[in-house]
Amino acid sequence: MEIKTKIDSDLGQYLGHQDEIRVISFSPDNQWMFSGSWDKRINIYRISHKGAASNSDSTTLSPEFSLDAHDSSITSLCLSQNKQTLISGSKDGTIKIWDPQSGQCLNTLLGHKMKVFSVTCDNSYNYILSGGEDATVRVWKVAHPLTGKKSLHNLSFACEEILNQPQASVHVVKLNPSNSLFAAIGDEADIHLWEFPSCHYLPSLKGHRKEIYTLDFHPTLSLLLSGGRDKTIKMWNYQTHELQYSIQTSAEITKLSFNPEGSHFLAVDLDNDLTIYQTHDGSVCHNHHIEEGKMLTVGISQDWSLLAVAPFQVFPPKIKIWAFNQKN
Repeated sequence: MEIKTKIDSDLGQYLGHQDEIRVISFSPDNQWMFSGSWDKRINIYRISHKGAASNSDSTTLSPEFSLDAHDSSITSLCLSQNKQTLISGSKDGTIKIWDPQSGQCLNTLLGHKMKVFSVTCDNSYNYILSGGEDATVRVWKVAHPLTGKKSLHNLSFACEEILNQPQASVHVVKLNPSNSLFAAIGDEADIHLWEFPSCHYLPSLKGHRKEIYTLDFHPTLSLLLSGGRDKTIKMWNYQTHELQYSIQTSAEITKLSFNPEGSHFLAVDLDNDLTIYQTHDGSVCHNHHIEEGKMLTVGISQDWSLLAVAPFQVFPPKIKIWAFNQKN
């Protein structure tokens, strides 16, 4: 398994971003890509595939919309599983709800007292979860004000829970695949866990020595990956709270992601290395180094067919698109 084919190394020439790209994400069906930047802008791209969807040689991207409703940097983007709603978080302290087909801003959620760093939603789009600089995780209920039916342009959003177990900024909030549990990490060395949707607080996972930057849940097993400033990758069983193994790395870890089968995971570090590991023992399968920039913003499609990389300190800002060769 390796990072194989560069699709478009000059995508940045028509991005229109004027500052560092902070977040990149893909739609579940690989038809759309989204980028958010320190320039306050969200860009939406249509992905076109000629032939097989995973055929990298015939994959092209074209800009569709540029969204400019936030007053500060974009920190997080989440597309609902039904692909009808895009959710954005920003350093302006707000969460915005968008129609990705039209580019229309449908609603603005207010409540966080400081910057919003992370937004996500459950598979059924009944809840939105957010975390921020105010050291809280907020759980928002999504409902129609009269009938309870979901209508894209007529939903109400109520903050049902404000969870303040974290003692410092929350940078990532993430649900496990079955939506039975969620985790939050940030400027602490602990991983906070809650049952979902009850929000019952569970014992935290302790083992990192410094701030945790990234985590991911295994698609089928009760495993959780975490990594951060202490230059370690840790594999946890979140049901038993046992540490399965720990990998010492040479640089701080900024991104972790399991592949769809859960057999491998990708790690990105501040040395601009993208490394693929085997899940069962943490052994290295492949390493790829990005020469440009000082650090990387990375987005990965759910099926692991597309990898998007935006190096920092490269102007104008660029996004490089790569394909995975998933043969072991």
